[in-house]
Amino acid sequence: IDFAGSSKDLSLKGIFVSTDNTFSSGTKCSIKICLTGGIDKIELMIKGTVVRKSKNGMGIEFDSMDVETYSHLKNIVYYNSIDD
Repeated sequence: IDFAGSSKDLSLKGIFVSTDNTFSSGTKCSIKICLTGGIDKIELMIKGTVVRKSKNGMGIEFDSMDVETYSHLKNIVYYNSIDD
């Protein structure tokens, strides 16, 4: 089953996806994060598990990803957490 959602919170450990479609806690899933705004389209593929469900979406804990995906994710989290 495929569906789209918007990321609300993103960390190196997981993501909260704002969506009307949710899976039950404990459900294994694959997450595709599409990065926009750059010259090249970058898609991060991550395996995860639903750990929390709410009326607004679901929290997914990351289980595994390749080294390149981890590097992109680390940079995204770092650059979005820098205080001015």
